[in-house]
Amino acid sequence: MISVSIATAVGANNTPGGGRSNPELVSNGDFSNGLTGWTVIPQVNEKSGVVTIGPGKPIASISQSILTIGKTYNVVIGVVSLPPKGNATVNDSKGAILGNLTSVGSNSFQFLNKTGADIYIQSNIGAQFLINSVSVKEV
Repeated sequence: MISVSIATAVGANNTPGGGRSNPELVSNGDFSNGLTGWTVIPQVNEKSGVVTIGPGKPIASISQSILTIGKTYNVVIGVVSLPPKGNATVNDSKGAILGNLTSVGSNSFQFLNKTGADIYIQSNIGAQFLINSVSVKEV
């Protein structure tokens, strides 16, 4: 009888292949604690884990200071409804658009942070939209 042993490398976070899973940077990204951990520029409301952003004049947003300059990030935002007018964006500390929220469901994108620590989920031009999750991880 021949015995064969197969070994799989396991990384520090028990991920196959020896890789590691980068930690979640967003605090309260599922809004289970309301808007705790978020900086809010009115008009923003939370009810049962769903956040309404907008309509702002000219903007409304939620933000967290979680980024490091020079790092690349993957962002995933759960969109419940899109604005009938205006637009919903993710912006950096200088106001540059990092990504547009264009569909109901999971919206994801990557970006290289060139500016500062803050990331904003923002309504523009009087837009109003609903989200239920935010995830940001370093790539």
